[in-house]
Amino acid sequence: SSPQTMVRLRPRYIDDWVTRVTKIHKGTWKSTNLTCKLFESTPIILETLSFDQYCKFLDFIELLSNRSYDFASEIIESSINIYQMNFLEIDDLIHLSILITEKEWRDIKPTYEITQDQITKLPNANIKMIFDMSRRLYGTSGIKISEFFKLIVKSINLVNKDDRDQVLQMIQQIVNNVPYATPLMFNSYLVTKITLKIMFKIENRPTAKLEILVFCKPTKRP
Repeated sequence: SSPQTMVRLRPRYIDDWVTRVTKIHKGTWKSTNLTCKLFESTPIILETLSFDQYCKFLDFIELLSNRSYDFASEIIESSINIYQMNFLEIDDLIHLSILITEKEWRDIKPTYEITQDQITKLPNANIKMIFDMSRRLYGTSGIKISEFFKLIVKSINLVNKDDRDQVLQMIQQIVNNVPYATPLMFNSYLVTKITLKIMFKIENRPTAKLEILVFCKPTKRP
């Protein structure tokens, strides 16, 4: 991997790269395997990350490795897959990952799984909004980030693609103003669409249709 890495790294970054990666080695066989994996994956990661982003990524992996070498190794693979999907919110993902690792490190794996399988398939504008909400929510609402991602995906899948922006904006209003109420919103309400028809009789205009997205409390009534 070294020759391929040399092509992507400027000479002034090489010493810093080696120091940062070898810092993860703690003399155990698991830390050795993780260090080797980082060296091998460096050229692939640098295809999409700047060196500054790569350094932050290493900080995250080192922090996670202090909790679990196995998790850290798996997340390297997941990260590569995510980065190669034209994923633009790399800085937000790394920052959020560090926050999660510091307090709820076991939530890292499910967070990356749903990010790779579901979140990356959304439009970039939607992804940005979701990560903006995640930063706002973290540590204030009592909801895990992986659970929030799952609930977001479930909510927007209830409506047409054209309505997803509006659903996210509605959720964002709640997150920004009463973040602690977000779990209650997801647990108690469903997103639905009400279509109102407004009849215009002036000059024989055709019927106009107004679509409103609302949160409705579920009921057993037909």
